[in-house]
Amino acid sequence: MSIEAIQYRQAAFSEAAALALTMERANAPRAGEPVPEVASGQALEDVDTRMKRIAARTYAAAYGERIIGFALSHPLIETGDPHAYTDTQHLSFLMVDPDYWGRGIASNLIDLTADHARATRRGLLTLWTDEIDNDRARALYGRKGFILSGVRRTIEQRSQLQYVLNL
Repeated sequence: MSIEAIQYRQAAFSEAAALALTMERANAPRAGEPVPEVASGQALEDVDTRMKRIAARTYAAAYGERIIGFALSHPLIETGDPHAYTDTQHLSFLMVDPDYWGRGIASNLIDLTADHARATRRGLLTLWTDEIDNDRARALYGRKGFILSGVRRTIEQRSQLQYVLNL
């Protein structure tokens, strides 16, 4: 496969199942699990719910008809008003199928997300990542200019670190 054959585009709501499968395939190696061929209902619900957020933007990397990576981001909301955005774009998902790791796909998806954030006048791009067993992702974020914010959280007994990128 040549890098030039990968197409980057905005994902459609109808592709949520393909995105969910990509997410599960990307997460399986880190968890020491077999790479699945079908997405779970929970993964589909997670992707579908986030895609339908107000002003969410999802970019897909496709090789032929197959989605091999995606980035889903949305503006952070300052109050309970879904239209009261801060100047921050949040990257909720950055996933690449493990069969395609190391080919610059995640880097390109970050670039598309950052370009969109700049175009919509966001000054900051944030993301959370697991503190343990995610060295590949953390190395990528460092290469792309993200820095640790110093903020940590725990979700489902997993410690996560926040990264920020000034745009």
